[in-house]
Amino acid sequence: MFTGTLRLKVCEAIGLRPTDFQTRHTMTFGRLSDQLIDPYVSIDVDEKFIGK
Repeated sequence: MFTGTLRLKVCEAIGLRPTDFQTRHTMTFGRLSDQLIDPYVSIDVDEKFIGK
């Protein structure tokens, strides 16, 4: 069991683009650069889900 302290620093990312794998089922019109992605961080400690 984790009993310590966790520090997480979230920084801003600019110019993120979806990969080919992410867009393989996407049916959108327009430029590929117009597609938005939803970045996230998943935190697991000792294989137990903490947050997303």
